[in-house]
Amino acid sequence: MEKRIYQRYKRLSSILAKEIEKNHFKGAKNAACNLIRFFYYIGEDKDGILLSEFLDTSLQQLATLDEYYEMEEEEKAELTDRFKDFLREMDRFVNRKSKEAKIKLFDLAKEVRYLITKKQFEYSMMKRSKKDIPVTHD
Repeated sequence: MEKRIYQRYKRLSSILAKEIEKNHFKGAKNAACNLIRFFYYIGEDKDGILLSEFLDTSLQQLATLDEYYEMEEEEKAELTDRFKDFLREMDRFVNRKSKEAKIKLFDLAKEVRYLITKKQFEYSMMKRSKKDIPVTHD
């Protein structure tokens, strides 16, 4: 990837990483949309589009989960760590297009997806929604 284009990618991915670090999943989802747009406009980067779409849909589902349920801080930290691993490996892949990084990305995507799906089931079956929690007025 050309240096100037790669620098633009790094700027967009750093915004995404900052939003994930703050557990601001809606903001991270919006940053992932910007990555989709970026990869579309630079041309035939189908891998970049697929990876960005993965981030977009995963973060959207995580934002919805966080909106409706009181997610535990340890769970958010675990998901944040997995997303950071994914972004680090995505950077390696985008920069070098190595098969090794592509395989690692696929494995990390499976792990992230599994964690989100697991949380969706656990929370929908065992946790009370924020909307079910009575509001007290002091």
